Amino acid sequence: MTDFLQDHPDGVVLALDEMSLYFQATLTRVWAPVGQTPIVAVIRSATMCISMGL
Repeated sequence: MTDFLQDHPDGVVLALDEMSLYFQATLTRVWAPVGQTPIVAVIRSATMCISMGL
């Protein structure tokens, strides 16, 4: 970075960042009566949002 700024005093350095959000629970609490297997509903497709910025 220092070499670039020394060689190009008017140079511009841009940094790009990417962020991904998944809208799916990774932890859940399930209750069921003793002796019965709890049923957990799962959404098969994970909704996702990607954001990019400078």
